[in-house]
This record gives sequence, structure tokens and C-alpha cells, in this order.
Amino acid sequence: MPEGSMVKVWTEYKGRIVEGLCCTTTGNMVVNNIKFTSVSSAARSITGYPTNGWLFWNVGLKRDGQYTGYPLDIIVDRNARVGKSRLTKIRQPSKIKEIKNLLKSLEQKVDQL
Repeated sequence: MPEGSMVKVWTEYKGRIVEGLCCTTTGNMVVNNIKFTSVSSAARSITGYPTNGWLFWNVGLKRDGQYTGYPLDIIVDRNARVGKSRLTKIRQPSKIKEIKNLLKSLEQKVDQL
């Protein structure tokens, strides 16, 4: 995934789906046309209280009307988050192939936006 790529993220909160875009190098997000400097501040804008954005937001696809995916936390190297967020490293080796395929599909979807 090229640095600076935007990936589509989503969450389900109180029965509604909220979508956004997350920058793979900075962790900046855009949700409802509002820019946030972190995934957690974007999550807080939805919940109204402090929320761990790495667990709140999911990376995944909508298939047959259903959203599927993984929390951002699964694909983030926690050590890389110190200082600058970097969503380019896979943390759980057992999921590498599955996540790479998912991210490839996401990149194709983002390119179509």
C-alpha cells in the first residue's frame, strides 16, 4: 500500500453505518465531510465521548448489503503508532494473506471513488 493512501473505513453505531476515509500514514480521517487529526477524535464525533478509534473503525467491504471487515487495530503495528500513525504494517502474521487481499480490494474501491 503506497504511503499516504486513503482507505475506506466504517463502523456500526446505534444501528447505523457511518463511513469515512483514513490516511494510511497520518491516521487523519474524513467523516461526514469533516477532517479529524486522529481516528479516535473521529470516533468521538460519532459517540459523543472518548473512544478508541483503532477499535471503533473497521476496514472492510460491503458485500451483499452486509459490511464485513476488521478493526483498524488488527492491521496496525502498535510500535509504529508512536509519534506518527502508520497503517502499513501487519501485526498478526496469521492474517497477512487475508488482510492483504482485503486491502487490495479496498484500494480498488477507493480508486473508484
